[in-house]
Amino acid sequence: MKMLTLSLEKLIFVTEASTHRNYSNREIKGVSSDTRSLEQGNLFIALKGEKMDGHRFVTKAVELGASAILASDPRVEQSLPDDFPFLLVEDTLLALGKIGQFYREQMPAFRIAITGSLGKTTSKEITAHLLSAQYQTLKSEKSFNNFIGVPWTILKLEAKHEMAVFEMGTNAFGEIRYLSRLIQPEVAVLTCVAESHLEGFGDLDGVSQAKAEVIEGIAPGGLFITNADDPRCREIAQKFSGRVKTFGIKKKADYQATDIKYREEKLHFKLAEKSWVAPILGRHNLYNVLVAMVIALEHGVSIEKIQKQLLTLSLPPMRMEVKQLGAVSILNDAYNANPQSMISALDTLEEYSGKRKLAILGAMLELGENSKELHEKVGKVAAQKSLDALWVVGSQAYGIASGALNAGMPLSKVRCFPGKHKVLSSLQDFLSPEDVVLLKASRGIELETIISEIKEELENEIDVPFLSKGYQST
Repeated sequence: MKMLTLSLEKLIFVTEASTHRNYSNREIKGVSSDTRSLEQGNLFIALKGEKMDGHRFVTKAVELGASAILASDPRVEQSLPDDFPFLLVEDTLLALGKIGQFYREQMPAFRIAITGSLGKTTSKEITAHLLSAQYQTLKSEKSFNNFIGVPWTILKLEAKHEMAVFEMGTNAFGEIRYLSRLIQPEVAVLTCVAESHLEGFGDLDGVSQAKAEVIEGIAPGGLFITNADDPRCREIAQKFSGRVKTFGIKKKADYQATDIKYREEKLHFKLAEKSWVAPILGRHNLYNVLVAMVIALEHGVSIEKIQKQLLTLSLPPMRMEVKQLGAVSILNDAYNANPQSMISALDTLEEYSGKRKLAILGAMLELGENSKELHEKVGKVAAQKSLDALWVVGSQAYGIASGALNAGMPLSKVRCFPGKHKVLSSLQDFLSPEDVVLLKASRGIELETIISEIKEELENEIDVPFLSKGYQST
């Protein structure tokens, strides 16, 4: 990983490390926490997580050419050569953050940080896509949004970068505050406040409190962008003393989308008296598009460039990703789920053209003591949709079925599966050409593996009746 060349003396100062060795005239070139990608001259940071402890790989790091070791366990020093640089800190994860903060202060890139209960990754991807029409732009990889991912993204900054788009996630109080202060964004975005990670936050008020931490790290003179349709976002905006811009669909906003239509799997809308087209599924994704458009418009990207970039837009994997398996359309929205995103996915399924519609829904995790009621809430909404079938997977998701049945959905449309293993055989019996299937669940359920199971059937040349028009994956 590239970063500024740094003397060990300066590194000791930045990380507040202790050492009893003399390292004058020595330096590091880059930082690594993974021996599989470590480069000659890197500082090796021994990060410790739930499943992996980097202290076990210190010797390997030395063999591969690390220039120094940063650790929190003093015992590993015994395995090092007598003259090898060893720095001891109380917490290597926090030390990584300090290195990231120091490096960020050396880099000229304009910083944008995005958080929220829904749409963080999608908004980040679209924002970077629009900004790249005019600026050299760095973005967080995948969902690198925590105490490790954010510093690593900072350390990827180069002098050429004019814009940097970060994502910030949380499941505990204080995390967004830490990350926001680490990034010190010139623009901070709060997409929405919804029922997610309730095991850590207790209730929606707790979620709102955690998300409000984002404003504490905004750089002086910075801009806060948030959702005018979300009352909790509006409340948080009132607490910020700096500049605020809002986006929305329903409520009056600085950037309000109107005349919204869904045609040929594309969203058509008007904004700032101009017509726009985005080739995406789901009206809820319009909020993510608006986030990116506000940032791009506020920072000088021309309307013509934005319109052109929108036409080449694609969403991140497993976010309303369309998979054509023969004559059947799979809407893979299985990256993650909470009640609001589950309901939005059901809305999208209802709009999608198809012969019949099947929703396969798994559990929404980390919802705390209200999990049963929130699953039932989703089921009640499902009962109002024009679904031909509702299948729920896993005992935690049975509340969805219960809610649907209590709301009047016929028993003949509902099926409960204890796990994913029996869903495939049932699909073979149920589906026919031109059907549409929605897959939606929390990340830990891995509901998307149903798609790979279908592919495996094909590779084994087993007859799959509902693929009668041939197989194509896009």
